[in-house]
Parts: sequence; C-alpha cells; structure tokens
Amino acid sequence: MRRHRGMRCNILSRAAEFVVVMTATVTIISEAGASSASASTATEQTHGGMVRVASGYALPAAPSGAAASYPSCDRIEYVGNKSYIAVQEKDHRLQWGIVMTPLENSIGKWDVDTYLSGKKTTSGFHRTVTVGYIPHGSLAVPANKVFHVQAEVVGPHGTAASAPNACRT
Repeated sequence: MRRHRGMRCNILSRAAEFVVVMTATVTIISEAGASSASASTATEQTHGGMVRVASGYALPAAPSGAAASYPSCDRIEYVGNKSYIAVQEKDHRLQWGIVMTPLENSIGKWDVDTYLSGKKTTSGFHRTVTVGYIPHGSLAVPANKVFHVQAEVVGPHGTAASAPNACRT
C-alpha cells in the first residue's frame, strides 16, 4: 500500500507540474493576445477544446484532409467554454493534456482517445477519477501526420466533450 500511495503522490505531483506549465502557457497566450497584433508568438490558440454539452451529444468525427491544411502541433491550445486542450511537439515527441476550469469539472468518467491521421494511438485515457485531474499523455510522432483528440468526461458537473481539434506534426 505504501508503494501505491507513493505512486499516487508522484502522479499528483506530475499533474500539479502540468497545471503550472499549462497555467504559464495560458498566461503567455493572454499576454501575447494583449500585445500588438503583428507580433508573432510561438503558441497558437484556436477554438475547440472541451465544451459543456447536453445529453445525447455524439463525439465529432475524425478530421479529414491533407496534413498541410492544419495548424502546427509545435505549441497549440484549443480553447472551449470550460477548458482547453494543450498540445506541443518537439523533436518528434508530442505531449497533450486536457485542463478543465475549474479543476473539479474534471471529476468523473473520462474517455479520451488520440489519433494520428485517423488511426487510434496508445496515448488514450479511460478511467474514472474522484479528484481533480488533468488527463495527459505523450507519444512519438512521425512528421506530417494529423493529431487530434476525442474526449468526453461525465461527472457530477455535467458532461463535457471535445470540440473539433486537429494539428499537423
């Protein structure tokens, strides 16, 4: 049991680190948005992310089209009405995370699948959490693939699902 508690602390510690990184990213994005429109930033913010939905909502279909038509996965956030999906890629390693705001909106049953050019990856997340949690994962990615996340959380604060999102590696 001690090892389990140690693992739990490690997971919670890593989740806390992820929150700090994502909070810093949001701060940078907010500050960049307040600066001159002609200024270039390393982070792109788009609509999408996780949104509150009514019952009976179906997850959106996988994106289609050429990889070149999507924004880069280098550093991007998809912002929804109650959360965001953050994606970043460096040296063919992609990391993703879903941050619900406030964090207690992440309590419940999560079903998250990630895809590369329409093929499901092993970087999904399928469990029920009883404390605020940030689903996240990472995977090795080849160049010029389309990455997207399909996610849903059902909990005491309602249902949230991913809106369309996709980026190219």
